[in-house]
Amino acid sequence: MKNLILILTFSALSAPGFAAQNNPKLNNGGASTTPTATVPHPLVPQDPYLTALENIKSPIPSVRLSAIQTLAQNRNPASVAPLTQALSDKDPAVCSAAIHALGLLRVKTVASQIAQLLATSQSSQVRQNAAVALAYLADPAAIPTLISAISDSHQSVRFAAIKTLGSLHATAAVPALIHTLKSPNANIRQTAAAALGQIQSQEASAALAALTKDPDINVREAAVIALGSTGGKLAITPLLKALKDKNFSVSLNAARSLSKLGNFEGKNVALKGLAQKDPFLRQEAVTILGMAGGKKALKALQKLSKREKDPATISLIGFAEAQIKGRLGIKPSPSRKK
Repeated sequence: MKNLILILTFSALSAPGFAAQNNPKLNNGGASTTPTATVPHPLVPQDPYLTALENIKSPIPSVRLSAIQTLAQNRNPASVAPLTQALSDKDPAVCSAAIHALGLLRVKTVASQIAQLLATSQSSQVRQNAAVALAYLADPAAIPTLISAISDSHQSVRFAAIKTLGSLHATAAVPALIHTLKSPNANIRQTAAAALGQIQSQEASAALAALTKDPDINVREAAVIALGSTGGKLAITPLLKALKDKNFSVSLNAARSLSKLGNFEGKNVALKGLAQKDPFLRQEAVTILGMAGGKKALKALQKLSKREKDPATISLIGFAEAQIKGRLGIKPSPSRKK
């Protein structure tokens, strides 16, 4: 009986169906049915520049905006044409981005178009970006438009126009900027004073002198700094009075402006500046003392050098000491051997 069972079992195992079921090689005419992994084709990355050229035509403003930003970063000269076309985009953000990009790329050929946008656009965002871009493009032909923009209804546009006129050293803007010093807005007064300092017109000295009494600290500081650049005898008296300003930064900047004009009556203020916690104020004081000179200033600088930890200030101290020693006829100390 056992032999019969063994024979039946062996026959079942040897049956063709069973063998094929358990041996994949015997299926499909002996071919293997083991699934093979599909190797995906590697994706070819798209060129961001080419993608941006397509996306700048998108009906979606945010897509066009992103495309313009990509083109600006790419700095490809071929981007100029599509960016110029984008100046006519009806979306203010997109148009502003195109203006900004063309300004950064210094595309001077579009200066007149951007000036026209400053003069005619209904969007304050577009007008502001146009005023800023004109500083990069530095086109003198845009100055009249920028002067008109000083009276723009939006403060941001006025602010940008004033700053650009200063950077362009636009002497034609001096009368308008002097008038702007009377603005009720302290930020505008401060910016106008700084612009007049950049232009360096003595015509503005009287108006800037009056501004040294402004109730706003930042405006007074801008005025005394500007007076150091405009020069002239009219600047000396208001700067001497500003040495007694309640704000130390204002008085120290007055001392700096006086030293630029060859007057060193602010030396005592500068000596006090060496003890200030703000490293920038100490640096300003060091610079003034280097210009003023004298044994007292040299001794104070040598004393400061022993305790100073700010690298920039230490460097300025060394330069100022060399200036003073040179005028006093003191030979530089021999360098120590390591």
